[in-house]
Amino acid sequence: MDTAAWPHGQGEMADRIRTFDWASTPLGPILSWPQTLKAAVEVMLASGFPASIQWGREAILLYNDANARLLGGLHPVALGRPVFDALPTRHSWEPVLRRVMTGESIAFGEQRLLTNEDGGERKIWADRAASPIRDETGAIVGIWEVSIGITAYAQRQRKAAEDAFRESEARDAFLLRLSDALRVLAEPVAMRTTACRMVGEHLRVNRCSYGEISGGEVVPRATWGRDDAPPTERFALGESSPAAMEDFLAGRAIVVEDIESNPRLSESRRERLRAARIAAFIGVALLEEARNGAVFWVQSAVPRAWAASEVELIRDVAERTCAAVERARAGTALRNSEQRFRQFAEASSDVIWIRDAKTLQLEYWNPVFRSGFGDKWDAMIAGDRLKGWLEIIVPEDRERTLDVIARVVSGERMTFEYRIKRPCDGEILWTRSTVFPLLDEAGRVPRIGGICHDITAEKATAERMESLVAELQHRTRNLMAVVQSIIAQTLATSEDPDAFRTRIDERLIALSRVQSLLSRSEQQPITIGALVQLELDALDRNVLRNRVEVSGPDVRIRNSTVQILTLALHELATNARKYGALATSQGRLRIGWHVESIEGFPSLLLSWIEERGVGVAVKPDRRGYGRELIERALPYTLNAETRYELDETGLRCTIALPLAGRDQRNEAHERPPTRP
Repeated sequence: MDTAAWPHGQGEMADRIRTFDWASTPLGPILSWPQTLKAAVEVMLASGFPASIQWGREAILLYNDANARLLGGLHPVALGRPVFDALPTRHSWEPVLRRVMTGESIAFGEQRLLTNEDGGERKIWADRAASPIRDETGAIVGIWEVSIGITAYAQRQRKAAEDAFRESEARDAFLLRLSDALRVLAEPVAMRTTACRMVGEHLRVNRCSYGEISGGEVVPRATWGRDDAPPTERFALGESSPAAMEDFLAGRAIVVEDIESNPRLSESRRERLRAARIAAFIGVALLEEARNGAVFWVQSAVPRAWAASEVELIRDVAERTCAAVERARAGTALRNSEQRFRQFAEASSDVIWIRDAKTLQLEYWNPVFRSGFGDKWDAMIAGDRLKGWLEIIVPEDRERTLDVIARVVSGERMTFEYRIKRPCDGEILWTRSTVFPLLDEAGRVPRIGGICHDITAEKATAERMESLVAELQHRTRNLMAVVQSIIAQTLATSEDPDAFRTRIDERLIALSRVQSLLSRSEQQPITIGALVQLELDALDRNVLRNRVEVSGPDVRIRNSTVQILTLALHELATNARKYGALATSQGRLRIGWHVESIEGFPSLLLSWIEERGVGVAVKPDRRGYGRELIERALPYTLNAETRYELDETGLRCTIALPLAGRDQRNEAHERPPTRP
């Protein structure tokens, strides 16, 4: 057995290490140990904390006296043995050992351990740490483990946690009682007063107040006080120090434990607090915006060290009270709004209703709705209310009405007209309804609403207006006749007045003819076929017999293009009769049209083709008014594309007129060009 004077020192483990047969272990004789191991053993034995060394690949275990007490019955057999043979902790310690042997240091906080002292076992709390031991080359040759007892600290922490838990339970219970008390109240004044009283009694303070910021001042709205505590007075925000004002505007609590020692209070402010018998206070502001919001504060007549939990409690109370007050105000505003709505709806002469979007059953209706049903109302409201409503709509309008309702349920807003047979007297009425979705906060449509206006009188007025318009058209034609007469008299003094008078008359008559079409355009849309036929009918019918071919579908044209297009057709027809295909018995005229897409837009393509007879003189270079109208006016005013080809064989004229969707020039320019 090896014996040596090393390691130095006293104690059980120093003696056991000196006398242990190390030659029989992988460490070898103690005198041959490397200096690194010896130095580590010296530090370990001198430590007052439980410490151990696990050396080499085999993790041979060495430990000090304090660590021996932790080992209990495993001591002293564990000394000099591989750690996994000595201790039954392989499954938990092996991963730690592997990590530390790669150079990592590991700490374990708040470990529960058993220690053997004075012949008995005792549970302790300890923080453990394991770190690598390196030799002079930097290689890791062992592990250093130390445990530091924290039992007293852990007990203090546990007690603090238990105290905090009890305090939290008491706080939560108080806040629950407060919420229950506020829930049954409807008036803001009662809510504020109740909150102040409950907080004052719970915290055992002298005074508790709730105020609102108004015009740079804090105005008390409710105050509770013990015994003869003087009432809280309003105060200006400017009385606070800049630092306190900064906290106030930032929403931080202002906490004063003793007004006499607080450096943030001005002397004038202290004087006012002394006069109000306030020695300590907490103030919490809930700001909606700068200098606007609510303030909750508690006050003590003696200096008081406020706990952080008390500050948080006051903030929670302030938030709950403020929220309850806002809910009460919102409820009052809602009731007032509902009252105003009912007053409005009941005074309205229009029908106003609200329906459930899923069932389409009525949820609200104003008295006008009910009055229209007369003695049949009770039966309608008792059954299927949608069916009862549809039954009063004339059959021809029901399908369209249901389609409108379906579109509104999907989120659209619709205005439409329909007819009803009033149940109380059977009269047919016209109604214009605006139906709209009523959205919830998520954007869904739980309800739909409608406003129905009786337009029966409006319809009758519209019919009368149609008669008036017809009369106006008649008078306009008469006026144009007067204009013709005036022009004729004016031209009496001009050169060749007869020819000029004839041309003017024909053109004005053509415009007069088309006015009759325009006056009926709302009921009978104007088509290109109607315009062509109108101009052909103005010619001598004997001339047209078997010599004019007209073909093409019904194509509606815009009213804004009618007059100038009529003038163009008039000029083509007049020239054909005087100089072209219809001037002789051998000539032929073919007029045709169809719709074609040009550059993605629908256009009317009209062709006017004349085949001349033999012996008709042609002047291709002649540019009359009609040609100027077609080649210049139509492209300019109607954005049309035209082609005008005149030769010995006849005339080929094509007009491509946009029907919709293309830029049109201002209709104010839709007038024929004057000849220079």
